Amino acid sequence: MIELEAVTVTYPRRPEPALRDITLRIAPGEAVCVMGTNGSGKTTLAHVLAGVIPPDTGRITVRGTVGLLFQNPDNQMVALPVDREVAFGLENRAVPGPEMVRQVAEQLSALGIARLSNRLTTELSGGEKQLVALAGVLVTDPPVLVLDEPESFLDDDARTAFERQLAALAERLPHLT
Repeated sequence: MIELEAVTVTYPRRPEPALRDITLRIAPGEAVCVMGTNGSGKTTLAHVLAGVIPPDTGRITVRGTVGLLFQNPDNQMVALPVDREVAFGLENRAVPGPEMVRQVAEQLSALGIARLSNRLTTELSGGEKQLVALAGVLVTDPPVLVLDEPESFLDDDARTAFERQLAALAERLPHLT
């Protein structure tokens, strides 16, 4: 569950708040789409939900960890080999090597990108990078998933493939908020 009560965020040197008095409740398993024009606060809201940006005022309650998929996958890539990129969150949790290898392979397979395991992230298309970034988020099994305009950098084919993977993900993980 996610609750925001009267959340306001103002950036330095900006006269108007990026978010003003936002109150929102999202139940477990519920999917919510936030839409708006450029500069309307969508990314700020995503970052507030994930704990990247603290609010100036208000209260945020998130039950469990939040997996955040950035708009531009290059902004969250930390490793060159795909399998190491996906394993990054597990490494930070000190998951033993054999278990980590198993979970990474399982996640890459679930998203239909196991063939990319030994490739370099710098060699991937935008759609492939976005799926690898999604695998890196999902492998840590967050109960809350926040996607910040995940299709922005995708062409039509990659967008279609990404939407197929998200639909399959929703069926596979119905508890995910």
